Amino acid sequence: MPTPNLVDVINGATPLEMTLAEVHPRLHLNAERLELLRTRKDREPWKTMIDQVRRHADHATTQIRAGQTQGRGGPGGRLPEVALAFLLDGKVEHLEAARDIMRHTCTFEGTDGHGSFGGCWLYGLAIGYDWLFGILDPQTLATTRDYINRRGREHYQKLADYSTITATWYTCNHLPNYIYDLAAGGLALYDDVPHMAPWIKLASEKTRQMIDALGPDGVSQEGVGYGEFYAEYLVKTVDLINDVLGVDLFAQSDWLRNTGFYHLYSSLPRRDWAPRDSVMCFGDGVRYHWHGPDTFLLRLAGYTRDPRLQWFALEVNREGLTAGSYINPIWYDPTVPAIAPGQVDAAAPTPLPPTRHFPDQGLSVLRSDWNGHESVLGFHCAPFSGHKATRDFNADIGGGHMHPDAGSVLLFAHGDWLLCDTGYSQKLTAYRNTILVNGIGQTGERSVWFEGVELRRERRGPRIMRTESGPGGSAPKWESIAADLTQAYEHAAKAKRIERHVVYIRPDCWILIDRVAAEAASTFDLYFHSDHAFVAGEAPGVHRAGGKKGALTLRSLAAQASAFIVEKQVIEGISGHGGPPMDVLRVRNAVPAAEALFVTVLEAHAADAPSKVTATLAYADPRAAVVELVVDGQPWRVELTGSGEAGLRVAGGE
Repeated sequence: MPTPNLVDVINGATPLEMTLAEVHPRLHLNAERLELLRTRKDREPWKTMIDQVRRHADHATTQIRAGQTQGRGGPGGRLPEVALAFLLDGKVEHLEAARDIMRHTCTFEGTDGHGSFGGCWLYGLAIGYDWLFGILDPQTLATTRDYINRRGREHYQKLADYSTITATWYTCNHLPNYIYDLAAGGLALYDDVPHMAPWIKLASEKTRQMIDALGPDGVSQEGVGYGEFYAEYLVKTVDLINDVLGVDLFAQSDWLRNTGFYHLYSSLPRRDWAPRDSVMCFGDGVRYHWHGPDTFLLRLAGYTRDPRLQWFALEVNREGLTAGSYINPIWYDPTVPAIAPGQVDAAAPTPLPPTRHFPDQGLSVLRSDWNGHESVLGFHCAPFSGHKATRDFNADIGGGHMHPDAGSVLLFAHGDWLLCDTGYSQKLTAYRNTILVNGIGQTGERSVWFEGVELRRERRGPRIMRTESGPGGSAPKWESIAADLTQAYEHAAKAKRIERHVVYIRPDCWILIDRVAAEAASTFDLYFHSDHAFVAGEAPGVHRAGGKKGALTLRSLAAQASAFIVEKQVIEGISGHGGPPMDVLRVRNAVPAAEALFVTVLEAHAADAPSKVTATLAYADPRAAVVELVVDGQPWRVELTGSGEAGLRVAGGE
């Protein structure tokens, strides 16, 4: 057994101090795991994962030979793939490439985003140093060791003295990237460089702070794309702390146990996945995966032993929706079966419910089923950074990529986006499928990065009041959501009540009931965005937006006369993101009023099929409504009589 380092004490009881101080590799990989990969590298699914590693290694080798060294996706970021490819196949060109990448990376002296940090290079150097320790020439190892120590301490000091805002951005996507850099660097150099214990303890405690700050439901308030970035580096850091420091932070985090389901439910139907179109995302983001999610899903599936997460990770990887990672073959646990959400097995005796509510971040995802071509509606309504953050913090712990989108809906059905939003754009309520009052939106808008300082000062925000479901087991015939959006709005809007009720009648009918009121006569605008142009139907208040495969028929019923505006909305992007003008339908009360009530019936169907839903407003005033529908030949009645959390009744489908 190695002699414990009695000078540089972490706490005296970590595996690193007791048995691993002189052992390499120890970051994610060890001798036993490496031997397992060598024996299984020609067997699936390891072969596919390792082939991805080889492709990245070959590309990075070509880049470094051509003198291309920088960039987040450059050879510095792919150093772990190059190192692992060498360890598995023994090709000299990969060892030489690893050496050259490490030497070149150690010349970078830029600031965050251009140097080691933000470019995802410091952890790569740490892994290269650890995995190739005793294989690379002493000079390369010494140069790398000195660089990691110097650059790592620069950022360690910024975090330790709180001179950088990232020190308290516990749920912002950047922080776990920096902490992973520090954790990997410190754990790789321990016992080779003095005074590493404070550095390692800071990385460990910052990780604990992140876990304590995260809400329980696993959702990122910054959207799926940035949530993937956050989760990948957080899970990698937690994995290192688990293995090398002997502390199981997975067991201490509800967020980590649930985040895999956030990504699973946010995925589009399996048979509709496409390389640039597979994700439903609220907040800044795009419709495809940025980081993982197969990377962290494989680790979480192995830890929780959940077959649904294992299936999702393997399917995303197999479909080529992700670039793969050096960590995938290491983290894949073959003892966890892979079972699709709608299937049953001894390891998963009941189907996964098609609807899931994530209460802390106010996200609801309602699917028709899990048949692979289902309809999916997403609904979002939560205070700034979620309920836990609003309750426990008055600081911004990381919500810059949020949007003022309380009450917004997204709809994908019959293979097409039928209701969408403007994605990665300026923070404007008018870019989301929700409501404006006299042209005034929700607090925090008109900024590049979402700023909720007024929301934080006043401890206010919107909320989901109630969720209900009817008969039918895990896939009930109907479900409903009641949301109070009022506290999301700017004070200048003078909103007294902005409520949105969502009623879902499976499989393809949704009813939005919006009950709104202001201090004075006002105009209320309901926004609906689509990938397809809205065309007025033959009947008043009916509009259709159709794609190549699916179509939306939108029926607007109201207690008052309404006006309809069909237009192209110019979208202002940020940071090089943005897109072409969006098709939008606005529904508004034709005459300003202090109160109004809108009922919008959404029906999804095949593009070449007619509408099959009929709907009438049997009774309505600004505060109550009775909607009578026929859906697939079955009569339904939706009655909204009370206010707030009470008063919605749904009957029918018999």
